[in-house]
Amino acid sequence: MKKLGHLKTYKMKLTTLSPIFIGGGEFSDLSKLQYIYNPETKELKIIDEAKFMSFLKRTNLLDKFVNYVSNPQPNKKGPNLLDWINQNSKNKDLDIYKRVEKLDNITNRNLNYVRSFIKDKNGKPYIPGSSIKGAIKTALLANLIKEGLNITTAEEYLKEQMRFLHITDSKSQPTSTLMYRQTAHQQMISDENSMKKGFLRIDKKLMNVDNNLKEMLREGLVIYFDITIDNNFKYDLETLLSIISDFYSEVYEENKILNAISKRLKTNINVPNCIPNINIGGQSGFNTKVVLKVLSTSEVDYIRRKKEILSKSFKKHGHNATIIAPRCLRVVERFKENDKTLMPLGWCNISIAE
Repeated sequence: MKKLGHLKTYKMKLTTLSPIFIGGGEFSDLSKLQYIYNPETKELKIIDEAKFMSFLKRTNLLDKFVNYVSNPQPNKKGPNLLDWINQNSKNKDLDIYKRVEKLDNITNRNLNYVRSFIKDKNGKPYIPGSSIKGAIKTALLANLIKEGLNITTAEEYLKEQMRFLHITDSKSQPTSTLMYRQTAHQQMISDENSMKKGFLRIDKKLMNVDNNLKEMLREGLVIYFDITIDNNFKYDLETLLSIISDFYSEVYEENKILNAISKRLKTNINVPNCIPNINIGGQSGFNTKVVLKVLSTSEVDYIRRKKEILSKSFKKHGHNATIIAPRCLRVVERFKENDKTLMPLGWCNISIAE
């Protein structure tokens, strides 16, 4: 721990206990002109744009390529880079890629797009401090409501308080810590054939797998970041970690309903002496339902509140037409080779580094 006047900085350790997806940044979704997926070889090749442009200029194919992507393709959904290269280059082993990944478990052969994990200017993945801070804010909000504050007062109080909590981005990770996976959607429904726990009902079967890929940070990593706490912050670090653990243990218990649905689904994702105490990245929005439960006096009141909030925020998603929302909990195959166990996204453990 470092002390500087009214500030205290702590070196923190984050252990990834299930795969994590955090999108955005300079490299975002990849279109079909930025990657090639060959269903025959099951290889995903990410285009190096500088190398590809050099190839087009060197072979005098630039104008032909521009014309191809600028004009609608008959009987096709859009331009297909693999088809175009096969038709216009005799060399099938072009040096135009920055990454080549072998994909053995792709369900749909026609991928729409690839969603990239956030990366730094050097193309390396990292966990933004804002993702960790957002997850902490959700836990603090639930705690303030439990203490008796209404949601408006709690949000206004936190808006001021969070100025006194500073969280750095994590250290960048090697690209080898990334993997490509499709997510399966577990649909929440409301009939007598569904499992029920608390206010959560969930279907006993998996929905269709995404028709896209997500680049994910794999489980089993240890990553470091810093937390700096101003003396004006209401909570010391020990209290803060306790509040986070209490909130996310409740969320984690809700997720355990998956165990009763399929032997492939796994929520006991803890490792020795390291249990989940925070959930970050994509899918973490699912967990805000626990905050709403704190506010609700009954299941009917809970559903009404959630539909009201989501309908205002996502007007086109039709949340008024369904009894429960969000509709899906996403799960994904873990990193371990030849292990098709499905795990929920985003579960981590944060602690003070020794």
